[in-house]
Parts: sequence; C-alpha cells; structure tokens
Amino acid sequence: KFTATDGVVITNLVKNGPAHKIELQPGDVVSTIAVGKHVYPTASVAALRDALEGAAPGTEVELHVSRDGRQFLGRMKLEASPSEERLPGGYDYY
Repeated sequence: KFTATDGVVITNLVKNGPAHKIELQPGDVVSTIAVGKHVYPTASVAALRDALEGAAPGTEVELHVSRDGRQFLGRMKLEASPSEERLPGGYDYY
C-alpha cells in the first residue's frame, strides 16, 4: 500500500502514447516510478526524468498514481519520445 502526498501532476499526454494507453489523465499525480528493481520518488519533473534516464524503449515501468483521492498502479512499456516538431501518425498532444 502506498499514499501519494507529493508527486508530478500530469498536465499533458501524447494521444496513443504509453501513458494514454494505460488511461492516465491530466490531473493525475505520479508519486513514484519503478524502473526494473529500483523505485524512485517523483517529487518533481526533474526527479521523474532522472528516474527514466537511460531507460530504453521497451523497458517496463510501474507508476504509483493518485486520482481524486484514490491510488492505483499503472504498468506500461516505454516508447521512443515523439518529436514535438514531427509527431508520427496517430500521435497528438492534448
């Protein structure tokens, strides 16, 4: 069991991206991320980026998420980040 008191608030998602596919929503709070055997607190965007640094596309991660006072786990496989200048077909920010 975990509680989310601090974390990164989701503000934007890439349509059809990994976070969108596991139904994360703007306003969700990610309090920790597990990459392999390591669990990292995500008190800031910088901490989240540091946790993901070096993780290759295809790496499975587990997110501890809070939404409207409820907590849940989200598991997803990382994908290559789409370019903000040229998003591949089927991708769009919202």
